[in-house]
Amino acid sequence: MNDWRRLGLLFFIVSLFQIVSSAKDARKIENIDRTIDLSKSFVTEKVVIKLNKARWDTLELIFPLQQYESLAQVQVEDSSNHLLVVQKEQDTEALFRKFVVVLNSTTEDTVKVTSLYMNCLKPKPPVIPNDADQYLYYENYVRYYCPYEVKEQKTTINFPHSQIHFSDQEKLPELSVSGKKAYLGPYKKVPARDSMTFGVRFLHNIPLLTGIQVVNTLKSSHLGWMQVFESYELENKGAKSKGGFSRLDFQSNSKYYKQVVEDVVARLPSEASDVSYKDYVGNITSSHLRGPDRSKGRILQLKFRFPLIGGWKNAFFIGYRVPSKKYLKSLGSNQYQLRVHIPPSIRSMVIEKYVLKVALPEGAKNIVWNYSVPAAFDKMYNETLFDLLDIQGRTLLVFEKRNMVPTDKNWGSLVITYELGMWNLLEKLLLPVTFVLVLLACLSLISRLSLYWRDDSEASNSLLLSNLYSLHCALSNTYKEAIYNFSTLKGPVSAEQFSSSYTCVHSHLKELELQLEYLNKTIASSGNAKWVTVANQLTEIYKAKHEILQRWYSTTRSKLSNLSSLEKEIGQLSQHLEKENVKLEKWLLDIQDEL
Repeated sequence: MNDWRRLGLLFFIVSLFQIVSSAKDARKIENIDRTIDLSKSFVTEKVVIKLNKARWDTLELIFPLQQYESLAQVQVEDSSNHLLVVQKEQDTEALFRKFVVVLNSTTEDTVKVTSLYMNCLKPKPPVIPNDADQYLYYENYVRYYCPYEVKEQKTTINFPHSQIHFSDQEKLPELSVSGKKAYLGPYKKVPARDSMTFGVRFLHNIPLLTGIQVVNTLKSSHLGWMQVFESYELENKGAKSKGGFSRLDFQSNSKYYKQVVEDVVARLPSEASDVSYKDYVGNITSSHLRGPDRSKGRILQLKFRFPLIGGWKNAFFIGYRVPSKKYLKSLGSNQYQLRVHIPPSIRSMVIEKYVLKVALPEGAKNIVWNYSVPAAFDKMYNETLFDLLDIQGRTLLVFEKRNMVPTDKNWGSLVITYELGMWNLLEKLLLPVTFVLVLLACLSLISRLSLYWRDDSEASNSLLLSNLYSLHCALSNTYKEAIYNFSTLKGPVSAEQFSSSYTCVHSHLKELELQLEYLNKTIASSGNAKWVTVANQLTEIYKAKHEILQRWYSTTRSKLSNLSSLEKEIGQLSQHLEKENVKLEKWLLDIQDEL
């Protein structure tokens, strides 16, 4: 009896396995209509899949590794244009990546798959003359790469121009070209994972502007304003120009440099204020800020001095602030909700690496975030940011995504919910007030204690400065007397009279300068750096004046026999000494308060 029961159970298991296998084998695709758009700097592939009458709970999408590396976004809709859930499976195969689409209803028979690809258009040739057209090269599968058998499928390719050339065109089945469009198919009974490929080269004079890295940093605040900083590293990945750049050719002939980026446009919120930018390499020469406009917000145009030709790069950042009340909402019980727009301000490019950073107020806790974007971020982690008046540091949420395409829709928004106590809100206001009060108290205490620390050193230092001023007056009077003594020598002057007058002046000046040097040493021992500088300045001035007098004496004495009068030479001496007197006037202003 037991043997019969075992035999019946085995028969039931085998029958169930056959039923499941037959149901799985019955899952086939009736029709696939694929459209590939190559008119922009990125590739858009739209696929309409019509399923057969079998039970479809999920639909598998397979991307070969080369396609997956260029994949920026996958969006799946049903026949009513409602978004379907797309789940990426773990990498079970080395050369393929699989996505699973969860269907809303078993009766759904049409699915629309929209895929965006970037960095898959390559210039061919990579280097062209300055006035040449740019040709791009694109590769893909002749038939849509699918894990299911397809009864019928066809492909339409849209080009920007009619100059189209397929590689090995004679080997491509069912290929036809008409104007700016090419048609592949229709193909009947296409097996699963058909791997036949095609390559096409076409005319497309468009700059392949790429954001190597774009970092968008937002600093949230409860004090009325939020700061936004966007950092851009751009590169034109189009065909490089042979021979470099010539401004004369660029401005005189529109046929030159057809694939260049002359400016970029940033679309800012209509409430944006205090807009600024900083150019790291000095290539941005002018800017223009327009708006605000209710529909488009504010427009910031940044014009390059040297347009970005193929292979050229530029780096800059944009900063502005917006009111917090539009993006920050109180949920009660010390809970707050922050809504952040995901896309950057400049969207006329594809982005290889996008980093979104959100700095929450210091003390935020119980942080929860979610985003309404079809393609989730690749990586998310937390950091700590120390900003002005921060003690413990702010929580910095960092979101990273590779391969993003500048579509105006489907970027979604990021919603962050957190808790923040009342003390954390008041801390930023009380901290500077407390600091000022403590500083004033310390200054008052120091001023009172200084009354007990004063001694006779201040009086002695004042005496030293007075002596310094007295020496200056004596030296100045000596030079005036010297000029007067020389001017009293009338008519032809003998060498003995001239030397006697100079020797008297020179000895007096040396004596006073020795006194000045001794006084400098005394002031240096006092430790007052300001007065030491003042004394050294005076010494340098009178050394220069003495050298002027010595040179004048030597020059005048050598030509004394040819002079009938010293009037002209004395005038020259006075002019040279007057230049040093200008420095003396500044020196007197410096010590006026001390005296």
